[in-house]
Amino acid sequence: MVKKNLLLILVFFLAAVSFSVFKKKEAPNQSETSFEILTYSSLAQGLGDELKNIGLKNNFKVNIQKVPSAGLLSAVLDHKKKIDLVIGLDQKSALVHKEKYQNVDFDSLVSIENPFFDLGLERKFYVYDWAPLALIIRSSSSIKFKTWNKVFDFLKDKKWILPRPQTSSLGLSFMNYFMESFKTLKVKPVWAASWSDSYSVFQSGAVDYALSYSTSLLYHWEVEKNMDFQIIQVDEGHPVQKEYLAVPKNSDSPHQKVFLKEFYSPQMMKLILEKQFMQPVQSIDHPWEGRIPKLNILKNFSSKFSPKLWDEYCQDVTC
Repeated sequence: MVKKNLLLILVFFLAAVSFSVFKKKEAPNQSETSFEILTYSSLAQGLGDELKNIGLKNNFKVNIQKVPSAGLLSAVLDHKKKIDLVIGLDQKSALVHKEKYQNVDFDSLVSIENPFFDLGLERKFYVYDWAPLALIIRSSSSIKFKTWNKVFDFLKDKKWILPRPQTSSLGLSFMNYFMESFKTLKVKPVWAASWSDSYSVFQSGAVDYALSYSTSLLYHWEVEKNMDFQIIQVDEGHPVQKEYLAVPKNSDSPHQKVFLKEFYSPQMMKLILEKQFMQPVQSIDHPWEGRIPKLNILKNFSSKFSPKLWDEYCQDVTC
């Protein structure tokens, strides 16, 4: 009897082990079912939990790999691990190495009617937010000029700062419009390496004006509750900065379409406005909508930034 019981116990034990091994083999590896995102640090900090919640809601894991915003493009190109989605590319980085990204049938996922939601560049890059560029000032009321040349003339004896076009997409977007004016008028701002560097200098009080996004006003007004920040408005129009997401060619994730559809939901667009302080491309009903001044948008480049023009400009002005 004892031997029989021992034998039964042994049989049950072996059966349990076999079932466990079978289930382990049957269960997919977590790394195979996860969705890998590469983005810049401040977006990961602001929206990281919400991006992960998209996965939780749809039964897959979202991993976020973050890099400094200035290094996002080089991180994409040099990255050894598989990436399923890159979030935070700008005009500068979207135009470089576009062959590394795949086309996505976006029309089947979401319909967006917004002039800033362009599906250009072979339908590889998808705008999710945008903002007009403007000079932020410390004032209780905005200043208005007819043209940017008038603005630059006004700034001749003022302290103002903007990021370099070689190291900042914001600086490049701006200088793509005004390189020729800077060269002709010998415009002399203070130069910084990045938007965060230049805006930190502005907030410290060391300069009086800073190039930023017009939506920076929302941070000052709604978060800091400080209305003593305004912008210089220019009738001629303002440049626009856009942010894109893209799917690398080596991604074959089954979660791609679900994630993209959720990313463009009104709820996520609301969070982009509240946490990234950029205008979402999806229409949303939000108390902040309409708070900042409506600005004319510059349609065409007056002169495009080039290293040659920059060198010629720097012969007369300290860069």
